Amino acid sequence: MAKNAVQNGVILTAIALTGGVVAGTPALIGALLVVPLTDALEGEEFEAATTGVWEFPKTAANTPAQFANAYWSVANGEMTTTATANKLAGCFTSAYINGDLVCNVRLNGVSVI
Repeated sequence: MAKNAVQNGVILTAIALTGGVVAGTPALIGALLVVPLTDALEGEEFEAATTGVWEFPKTAANTPAQFANAYWSVANGEMTTTATANKLAGCFTSAYINGDLVCNVRLNGVSVI
């Protein structure tokens, strides 16, 4: 790494917001969707993955193609193909059919608005 590099950023320390976080359950912390590696109560620090491939709940009716954009629905707690009112999280690593309840998504590791 260059002399001014601080860390690679794959795992970051975050502070749990209202309600805390549960390990493995995506959390939108500020503008970054992360996967907590441990449970944490509100206000506690936790380690959070910002990239990688993770299994998430999927909107059952969605039929994404491989590498299609995956959006996190904060309201429904699942990945969806619907961009409106949701946060771009990454891409689906496989194609999925109507009725699939889980999916694998590669997180982008970038902030979302």
